[in-house]
Order: sequence, then structure tokens, then C-alpha cells
Amino acid sequence: YSEKVACGPIQNTVRKFFRTSVMNFLKKQKFTIILNKKVMGFLIKESGEIYGVETDTGNILADYVIVSAGVIGSCSLFMNEKNKKPNSNFSRLFIGENIQDHTNLRVNVISNKPIDSLNEVYDSQFKKLKLGIKHFLGIPTVMRGTGATSAAYLDLDKDGSIDTRIQILQFSETGRHASKGSLFSTSEPSFSISINAIHPESKGKLLFEKGKLEIDPKFLSSPKDIEILKSALRYCIELLKENPLNQHVLKIEDEELIESNPEKYIKDMMYSGHHLIGGLQDAIDSNFEVKGFKNLFVCDASIFDQYIASNIHSSVVLLSDLFGKKFIINQLKT
Repeated sequence: YSEKVACGPIQNTVRKFFRTSVMNFLKKQKFTIILNKKVMGFLIKESGEIYGVETDTGNILADYVIVSAGVIGSCSLFMNEKNKKPNSNFSRLFIGENIQDHTNLRVNVISNKPIDSLNEVYDSQFKKLKLGIKHFLGIPTVMRGTGATSAAYLDLDKDGSIDTRIQILQFSETGRHASKGSLFSTSEPSFSISINAIHPESKGKLLFEKGKLEIDPKFLSSPKDIEILKSALRYCIELLKENPLNQHVLKIEDEELIESNPEKYIKDMMYSGHHLIGGLQDAIDSNFEVKGFKNLFVCDASIFDQYIASNIHSSVVLLSDLFGKKFIINQLKT
């Protein structure tokens, strides 16, 4: 995250061998973990007080219920309750509206020299073995991170606010959901520039019909989102043609299409950033408690009404920290 135009290397959250995880916080747990249960609904007193959850194998009683299942899981649970109990307080909640997702767009580049990209490694058993040995010897490799090496935060529409993040990746791909079984489209030395419009204006909704959730983020429904991505494409092409990046470029894939018809390139090549937010932002109060109920809380990306950063992982971690502190303070008062 950056509030001003900036660029630099990406620092990954890594230990010696593996990336860190929020599961690390559970080492000194003072609670019981119950797994492999499907939550079907909430246990509710007539007063609106929640006293547990109903699962597919029985009820679990609790003093408080904190829902943290992400946009899809949390909204599904509340929408299911709304459908099952049309005369309850659930019917008064606004659920599933104004969801958002980041678009993910790439400019793929074939390099003019070997660069140990994941494209090269994936196609060679020898290089895989070599990479693995280096990693477990403690030598820094791409396995310590996400594949991203450096990033820049840009104000492409010149309004004084950061609107776009671009980052250089040690691989190229045509789209994670169009790979047809192969992770990478080429085994040639390759890299790519990932484009992420941080604050999209396009908003969609969730529909819950016949027990199934339909997700429609309405990607690029706002003309401004398309204009930002078009500006980002122009910026990336210019960047690739300047020093020092041009020293590593053999070919910019689909360069002609990017320059002649960027809107078509965007619509053909974009895919989900898997950063869903929203859906329950209007269902909670300032204490994260669900309106019309007592002892029922939500703490996940579904309560965001806008993006704070170009990724939601750190935002949700900070949100949970805020919720935890506020929850403890409020409980001490009662």
C-alpha cells in the first residue's frame, strides 16, 4: 500500500523456507477447534440473541458467534437464513449488494535471455531439482515469494490519488482459468507486468437461488475502470521500451492489439483478481455486530464497502486486529 507515487522491490513475508501464515497465531490457542462441520444456520432466542450454530451433525452452543467465512461463505449463510426465515430480522438486512472484485490484467513478455523464470523451470526437471536444492539450502529463490519482484504505485488519471499498482512477475501466463491444464503458455524465458486498478468503480451483486450462490461482480461496467486500464497498458508498453527493461525484451506478446485496440485486449485477457469484498457492509454496526441481533458478529472482507489496498489479505488482517481490540474493550464494559 502507498499513498503516493512510489516504486521498489517487494518484501515477501517469509521465514527460512516457507511463507508465513495467519495460522501461526493459533500456536497458543485457548479454544477448541472443530473441523469438518457444515454450518446450516444460527441458533436464535426470541429476543434476537444468538446462542450458537446449527451444523449438519448437530448444534454447537456459544456465547458469541463471529462469522468469518469470506464474501461467498458469509453471504451464503446470511442469504440462506433470510430465505428460510422471511419474517425474521434477517429479512431486514441488506445482503449481497455492491460487491466488488479487482480485475487482473497482464502484459506478457518473452525475454531475450534466460532469466530463471517459472516458465523455464516448470518445463525442466533438472531446473526444478536445482531450484528445490537451492531453496532448502537457504539460498533465496522465487520459492520464497509469490513470483512478484518489484512494484510501482501510480496516479494515472493525475487526480492526486493512487489508482493503479503494477508489478513485475517472474513468469507469464495467459490467464489462470484459460490454461487448459498447463500453468504456463510458453516454456521460453518470460516475465510479465501485472496491472491492478486499486479502486474500481464497477459494482455487482450476489444472488441466492435454489440454494446456490451466483456471483456477478459486473467487471468493467464502469467506463472509468476501462480508461484506467487503458492508461496502464500504455504506461507498461512505454516502460518496456525504455532502459533498463528493454535490454531484457525480445517480444511483447499481443503488442499490436494492445496499441490498436486496448479495450478488446482488456476484455479478452482480464480475469478475476479473487479479491471479493462487500455484501454485508450494510448489515453490521460500528462494533461489527449484525443489526437486529445480539452476540452475532462479522469480521471478514464482506464488510468492506471499498478497497483499502491492491490486495485484501493485509486489509483483512488489520481488520481482524481492530475487531479483536474493540470486541475485548466492549466485553470488559459489560
